[in-house]
Amino acid sequence: MTLFAIIQRFSFHLLLGIAFVFSAFASDSRPNILFIITDQHHAKMLSAAGNPYLKTRALDSIAESGIRFTNAYATNPVCMPSRLSMSTGMMPGRFGVFNNGMEATIPEEVTANSLGKLMKRAGYATFYGGKTHL
Repeated sequence: MTLFAIIQRFSFHLLLGIAFVFSAFASDSRPNILFIITDQHHAKMLSAAGNPYLKTRALDSIAESGIRFTNAYATNPVCMPSRLSMSTGMMPGRFGVFNNGMEATIPEEVTANSLGKLMKRAGYATFYGGKTHL
């Protein structure tokens, strides 16, 4: 494993750990987490982001009461490799995935520590819907 991969993996788990620590201090109960990923959705395509032509009331309501990332970047401009990175915390090229429709061979140690499984082990009920192919 390269130094970059080690740092990347550590950063992903550190960020997740920090989120859990801060949420523990925020209240006695764990926060609800709703992780919404949209495909081909420009950052300014929400009225909450200042778009005067769109009315996205439901998403605006969620944005007002939660956390909205305004400086997020994708590891790949194509949806499948990008979702793979979000789930594993690793670059999609590590698994040979550079485009949609490519088969990925993901080691068990990686899938065992994917975002959904980490959340489940932390006691959260998890669900993944929509485009489920990684």
